[in-house]
Parts: sequence; structure tokens; C-alpha cells
Amino acid sequence: MNYILKNLLTIYKKKGFDLMEITFNITEKDLWEFNKYISLRSFGFKLYILLIFLFHLAIILFFFYGTLTIYGIYGLITGDIIGFYLKYSLTKKRLIKDSQNEGTFNERTIHINEEGISIITDTFNKFVKWKAVHKIDILDKYIYILFSSRSGIIVPKRFFNSENEAIQFYNMSNDFFNMK
Repeated sequence: MNYILKNLLTIYKKKGFDLMEITFNITEKDLWEFNKYISLRSFGFKLYILLIFLFHLAIILFFFYGTLTIYGIYGLITGDIIGFYLKYSLTKKRLIKDSQNEGTFNERTIHINEEGISIITDTFNKFVKWKAVHKIDILDKYIYILFSSRSGIIVPKRFFNSENEAIQFYNMSNDFFNMK
């Protein structure tokens, strides 16, 4: 174990954090928020928005220089709204249905230490080394530990005793992650 990691562990032990652990379960809303977080940052979503923008720009130019009426533009906007609604409502239904089969909503316990993250549920035990972690992010209601651009652990902050405890969990996770 290197010198910086030993000092980091000494600091955490002095603060009473020999091992950080939290037990929680996620809801459909938590899973949907994670899916939105992932989707909004994906290349595919950005490309989709760019193509929609370019398509609308072409339609607007056609409106000013062609024979398209204002009703045609209203129709496009209405179509976009209906399209977004259908895309996300169907995606949400499929995501929830698939996740129920996988035990995603079961209670789980997460242990973090200098070696990695242990994930324990009633159906499996998994250990992930910090080297496999892609990114750790903290938001208003969640801490996300990402293994790739599409998968990760959702840690709802509401299961911590306080906001300060959630921040300590994030800081400790991030410190271990940065030591990899």
C-alpha cells in the first residue's frame, strides 16, 4: 500500500471511518433519474438533438423561402412533442419491466474501502475494484458510481443520516477512486 493511501486511511480511521457502509434500495423513480442522467450525457442523445435542430432549421428556411405554411411548423412542433413523449414513456416502461426481472429494486448493502466496492444483495455478492470505476458523481439527490458510460451504482442520498454523511461517503469514494 503506498504512502498517500496509508495517510488517507489514517485520516479516515481517526474520523471513525474504518469502512463506509450503506444499506438501501432504489425505486423506479431512482432508476429513471439514473437513466436520464446517463442518456442526457450520451453521444447518441447529443447527435439526436443536433439532427432535430438541423431538420428544423431546414424547415424554417423552407418556410421563409418556399411554400411551407405556419400550420406546417405547428405540425412539426406537435410531432416533436408527441415523439419525445412516446420515446421516453416507452423507454421508461421497458426499463422498469426489465429491471423488475433482474432484482434491481432489492435491498442492497454497499461497502467501500481502499480496495474497492462490495455490493451485497439477497441474490448476489459482487466486488468491484476501484480500477473498474469510470467516474463518481454527486448530484442533489444521488451519488452515482459509474462503471461505464451506461452502467453504475445508484446511491440515493435519502438513506444517509445527513447531507454531511452523504458528502463524506462521496469524498471517501472519490479519494479511493483517485488513488487507483
